[in-house]
Amino acid sequence: MAHAGPCIDLAIFALHLSGISSILASINFITTVINMRYKGLRLERVPLFV
Repeated sequence: MAHAGPCIDLAIFALHLSGISSILASINFITTVINMRYKGLRLERVPLFV
């Protein structure tokens, strides 16, 4: 009735890895926007894609 063995454990681990990778990608995007903006430009006025 249920799956036995490591297949479910590996599927849950893959979901965790994809969640962690999406969090790291969003942190990378935010730090890139902050570092690539002009010196006098406030964060409220930064365009979406610098």
